[in-house]
Amino acid sequence: MKRLTTALAVSALAALACAAPAQAAPNAFPAKFFAPYVDTGLSNTTLTTVASSYGTKYFTLAFVDGAGCRWSMPNSSGWQTQVSNLRKAGGDVIISFGGWTSDNGGTDLGATCSSPSAAATQIENVVTTFNATRLDFDIEAAAITNATDVDRTTKALALVRTWASGKGRSLSISYTIPTFPTGLSSDGVTLLKTGKNNKFTPDVVNVMSMDYGTSGTEMGNASNSAVDAAAGQVASVFGKTSAQAFAMMGNTPMIGQNDSAGEIFSLADAASVVSHAQSKGIKMVSFWSEGRDNGGCAGTKTASSTCSGISQGAGAFTKAFQKF
Repeated sequence: MKRLTTALAVSALAALACAAPAQAAPNAFPAKFFAPYVDTGLSNTTLTTVASSYGTKYFTLAFVDGAGCRWSMPNSSGWQTQVSNLRKAGGDVIISFGGWTSDNGGTDLGATCSSPSAAATQIENVVTTFNATRLDFDIEAAAITNATDVDRTTKALALVRTWASGKGRSLSISYTIPTFPTGLSSDGVTLLKTGKNNKFTPDVVNVMSMDYGTSGTEMGNASNSAVDAAAGQVASVFGKTSAQAFAMMGNTPMIGQNDSAGEIFSLADAASVVSHAQSKGIKMVSFWSEGRDNGGCAGTKTASSTCSGISQGAGAFTKAFQKF
């Protein structure tokens, strides 16, 4: 996903220098769950407030950047405190790496680290800092077309999985990949195949069913078609049955106004996506992003980082997706 805010980069050195608050013990995720993305570069979302207001207790924090082969997250210590508070309330988070800004700027760990082991060390540091049990790798833009980056990232993830197993840590790792209504691009399929060749199979393949670059697309139908087509590709690459592939899938649309004028994901679309996801037995649903789930800029023709661009009540999409 594209982080829509500007001037939000925080140096890795500063992020690592912050005193890390003590982390509460992680909580298990349900077998199937809803975990909306939260833009960590903004300060308009309090995880425990969303949890108490709507019952949503699981979130995806985005994004970890890797400039200089040193991980960073905006206001890392503040988010660590929020995560600890959320865990005390029974919830937990997925930590997401990459995203459009990092991937397009070449500052993801796969691009900036000189080896898979160097990237793995940084990923492992994030795991221990947040006491994380789930990671997400949003691989898009220039990163997904860079064979060296993809190879290095997937090898690093294989190393991280081995490290976690050796430490007795439970660790689920997902890919988040751009898609069309017809499924993953050839680059997305290559990412899956490269990972397989490097002995890494993701626990979840989460499709970004958004930003098709067209006007007038019926976004709910397009989202459902995307997850169906991608599940077929996952089944083919990893030798899964259709049911097994769907059980590995996630689906993440962008609520409200997408980047292109005329691409609008409505509350009716949300209901359709949730119903379809339930019928297919997919693993998770999400959306970009929690801080946009309000009607503060209704009628805008381009995506905003702080509002959905459509008329809606506060938290309306969160409540709709929570039914999953």
